[in-house]
Amino acid sequence: MTKAVLVVLGVLLLGACRVDVAVDVSMNENGSGVVTVAVSADAEVVQRAPGLADDLRFDDLTAAGWLVDGPTAASDGGLARRNKPPLSSPP
Repeated sequence: MTKAVLVVLGVLLLGACRVDVAVDVSMNENGSGVVTVAVSADAEVVQRAPGLADDLRFDDLTAAGWLVDGPTAASDGGLARRNKPPLSSPP
């Protein structure tokens, strides 16, 4: 199969699946703050990739000092995870 055919098949198979990414930046008056990256996959993604939670690897993030939470099962059957990078206080 050509690469274009594989891409079209992938889009058709995963077209209804949904993965959301949200980035929240909270700043304090002194310039310090928190950045939170939240990723959630809907139940269809989890159904099509049942081993997804076990296959996710974030060792590089934790080694870099990120706070990693999850993945956790969502009430709708999906998965959710939150990541926070290390931030230094401003000088």
